Amino acid sequence: MIKVGKKFRGALPYILPEIIDMAKMHNTINDRSFEPNFRCIAIALSGSKLVEYGENKSKTHPFLKEMYHDKKLMTIHAEADLTIKLLKKDLADTITDIVVLRGTHNLLSSHPCNICFTLFKIYFNKVRLWWYDAKVKKWRIKIIEV
Repeated sequence: MIKVGKKFRGALPYILPEIIDMAKMHNTINDRSFEPNFRCIAIALSGSKLVEYGENKSKTHPFLKEMYHDKKLMTIHAEADLTIKLLKKDLADTITDIVVLRGTHNLLSSHPCNICFTLFKIYFNKVRLWWYDAKVKKWRIKIIEV
């Protein structure tokens, strides 16, 4: 399971295997009414300390429900859930890395959508964003800067 406050021995990218195992276990145990391939986790680190995590949720804000005339509901993405939690706790400035993972048994591509990426650019500065690219089976890193 994911434990907020956990201090890893080492730093990214060396701790990725441990983070991957935690996220896959969390996604397997907590289905959140999503098919396995849609379960997503976003993890925020300050150095080697896990500060907070966000997960996608099937609920949404009432404003968004009224916005979509076709009755489709926008879910809360893991990246947005993480950002909201960090802002509520006033921790956004302490974050050095954000890791986004998707899937339960195998890692799937986990690049944040354009809306979530823009959200990160608004609230984070000099943060490394890590996501998995399943096409090439490699981790990608982007520096988020103002």
